[in-house]
Amino acid sequence: MPPEPARQGDDEPLRPGASLSQAWDLFHQAPWRFLGLSAAGSAAFIGLGLLARALQESERGARGALLIPSLVLTALSLTMPPLTVALVMRFGDGLEQRSSGQPPLPEALRRALLVPALQILLVAGLALLALGGWVLIQPLSDFAGLVLLAAVGLVALEQIITQLFALPMAVLTRRGPFEAIRSSHRVLAAHRFEATLLLLLMVAVAAGGLLLMVGGVLISLPMAILIQISCFRRWQRRHSDG
Repeated sequence: MPPEPARQGDDEPLRPGASLSQAWDLFHQAPWRFLGLSAAGSAAFIGLGLLARALQESERGARGALLIPSLVLTALSLTMPPLTVALVMRFGDGLEQRSSGQPPLPEALRRALLVPALQILLVAGLALLALGGWVLIQPLSDFAGLVLLAAVGLVALEQIITQLFALPMAVLTRRGPFEAIRSSHRVLAAHRFEATLLLLLMVAVAAGGLLLMVGGVLISLPMAILIQISCFRRWQRRHSDG
């Protein structure tokens, strides 16, 4: 299949730094709502994880009777982060523009689970490819094996960077999960440097909250998400205008 041609507006700068002030403006409009979403999602993730751990420890004397419940609780706990991210995205986007092009909320939440799963499978596939190639090449040349691992690692990192718009596209627009992943890669492949800056900015904001313990995390996590959707919506508006 030939590569999808660039569309008008794709080559315009993303300016991720401008998203920081926009994200703060959105957060400042309803801080308690964002704090509540972040706290509820974190509590559900931690609570379900602790219950699963308790069942796993109790399962030793239960002859496997608690294995399935513990696995179910573990799976449920892992769904909490992407669902929380999707809810923050939807609420923050509603404060900004109340777009009518959003999918229904249940569909958006389903996509919020599917998109990260597809992205993890993609990166895992690259990791398996690197491991298999290293096993074959390393006995012949240690240096060639390291070069292969480095090359595949760079490809995996490039995939992570160019997928930053995939979840906003899936949750906030009519694009399905596969189309969102393809579209995000097409758009951000033309803006790798700015997309890298966007990722670093999000990580820095999220990590900064860790220095302030629980209260800081409840602020920094939604702020990182709002930075992401602010950058995406700014690109989308310019693209539509073009």
